[in-house]
Amino acid sequence: MPRFTFRKRPAAQGPGAEAVLPFSFFIFFTVASFALYRYFAWTIVSERFSLLRGLSFSEYVSLAFIPDIIMISLTVLLYLLIFTLFNKRPLARDITASAYTLFQTELLLMAGVFFRVYETTFQSSFFNDEIKSGFGDVASSFFAEAGSGFYAGSAVSLLLLTAASLHIRKIRQRYPAAILLAFTAVLLSAPLVLKAIHYPLSGTLSKRYSSLQPEILKASFAEITSNPLLNLITPSPAQNSAISAEKTKNKLQSDIATGKYSSLSIEENNYIPSAWKHPKGKKYNIILFFFESTPAKYLDMKVNGKFVMPAFRRLARNSMAMKRHYTNSPLSANAMLNVLASAHERMDSRELVIQKNPDIGLKTAPEILGENGYSTCVIHTGDLRYAGQRRFLAGRGFDRIIEYDDLKNIPPHNKKVGWGLDERSMIKPAVDFIRQSGANPFFLVMLPVNPHHPYAIPDNSFRITGEIPGSLSAREKTKMNYLNSLHYADYVLGEFADTLEAQGLMDDTLLLVFADHGEAFYEHRGNYNHPFYLYEENVNVPFIIHNKSLFPEPVENKSITSHIDILPTILDIVGAPAHPAHEGRSIASSGPARLALLHTFWKDDITSIRDGEWKYIIRSRDSYEELYNLAKDPGEKNNLASVNRGKAMTFRSRIESARLHNSEFYRKAGVKKKSKAAIRD
Repeated sequence: MPRFTFRKRPAAQGPGAEAVLPFSFFIFFTVASFALYRYFAWTIVSERFSLLRGLSFSEYVSLAFIPDIIMISLTVLLYLLIFTLFNKRPLARDITASAYTLFQTELLLMAGVFFRVYETTFQSSFFNDEIKSGFGDVASSFFAEAGSGFYAGSAVSLLLLTAASLHIRKIRQRYPAAILLAFTAVLLSAPLVLKAIHYPLSGTLSKRYSSLQPEILKASFAEITSNPLLNLITPSPAQNSAISAEKTKNKLQSDIATGKYSSLSIEENNYIPSAWKHPKGKKYNIILFFFESTPAKYLDMKVNGKFVMPAFRRLARNSMAMKRHYTNSPLSANAMLNVLASAHERMDSRELVIQKNPDIGLKTAPEILGENGYSTCVIHTGDLRYAGQRRFLAGRGFDRIIEYDDLKNIPPHNKKVGWGLDERSMIKPAVDFIRQSGANPFFLVMLPVNPHHPYAIPDNSFRITGEIPGSLSAREKTKMNYLNSLHYADYVLGEFADTLEAQGLMDDTLLLVFADHGEAFYEHRGNYNHPFYLYEENVNVPFIIHNKSLFPEPVENKSITSHIDILPTILDIVGAPAHPAHEGRSIASSGPARLALLHTFWKDDITSIRDGEWKYIIRSRDSYEELYNLAKDPGEKNNLASVNRGKAMTFRSRIESARLHNSEFYRKAGVKKKSKAAIRD
């Protein structure tokens, strides 16, 4: 009779002693990566944050303790999961853990580049639907900024992880498990030591920075100490609205009932006569040339004895020039809405109207002009899928939409330059469209790409700066690249105007040239690129209406004007009826002095008023206010909000009214308002 024996099934085991070394290594690599990121960020803070230059590295690390320890703890849990899942397959375990560690390290390196360039920690809200729609171009812009340190760090990380994965088993045999366990315990307990010194350091910091306003200190510390990886997996905190709805509701009932937004000046009570000295009602051809990323201040700039923008200046000799003109939003997609629909963007959400609500019931320029017998066309050297522009424009009555895919196979100017093709590729299709319009008046929108970041040029003939010395800082090189790209874009504007002039197509044509927004190069701390702030470098842009016959000499309009005024001006000039929902006012007619309402919602929800000599700015997150007298302080360096409270409160009240009106405006247009908790900064 056979004998049966019963074996007790061994219990499932977790990671054993043989896994301690690789587990410890990955934790060590994570802690080291965060430490290096913090050291790099601290060097930037010490160099560029004038208010925080006395901050020591230990103080900085202690301030960043909570977000870092949370992220490190989450990473440890992920490693435990990996080591448990691959308990019996050490090779797969090490490869998986190494892949994640490399991915995490790359994200930290990218976050370091972002901190160096934008002087703030990366937030999940920065990776929005607009960025996703043009991810390839955005990535190319990032790598243009990355620098050698990013690539060196990536290479070193890859080599270290590869070497560790190959030799970790040999190393493991030389060390007792007890020592490795102790090593792991030290790594995990190190943050507790930092925590122990966190509170006394915080007290020291509070005393040292007691002269600062609490909101400034709190905002500065929060800005530089949050963990970029934790920010990617957690939603950004909700903004606290600057609107005091109950305070302004009764006052605004009449404005909301009539559907009108009031842009009447607070500071200037004078009546502005019309600068347009010519008969109106003629169906002029209209060309809108959206110059890209150009503040007004570059019109007068010279490099190596030459004007950076000679073509723009030449056209201005036969133009009406708006000397105090502003984009209502320093973002191309919103500027398109401001110009074509004479409407402010939404102020209660960072969602873009043209992207999220392309069919919104706003009456736009091509629709109105098309109904008045105009042939209509838009030409863009880039991809109109970016920020949903194509869907918006396709439903606005344009007879033709020409973009990158239509131009890329047409020589000779079909070379990629920056985010799009060589801008000269627009000229022939524009002339062809004008010819095909025949006896009909035409409305043409030109949307070049450059000098958008990364500030490209097609060849060195446009290098007004000459060769850029390698000894210059990254900031200086970037600024010189921008000037070259701006010079190139200006050249294309001149060639376009000269081509139309030579072919007799400008006689009855108004060429409106303006920048969609400005471009910043650290005139204020952290202000780089364009959408983050509302300082003059972001929002004060050039604008001319050009025609040699109408303007044999230059005419200056010194009123405050903005992009929402462009469409009402066109309709006024050509004799088309004004639309009651348009929020702008015609520049071509007399009227009371006006102010400009400005807004951005990228890093923060910020609203501004430009009125008379004054500029007022308020940040919704913490109601931080800025007030500048631009006549005396054009660089916006001396904040008068705390010493001129009466004026600040007056401007703030107007902004509260405008924002309440804006919410009601879009509610009536069928756009649902997000809850406060859903509004991200």
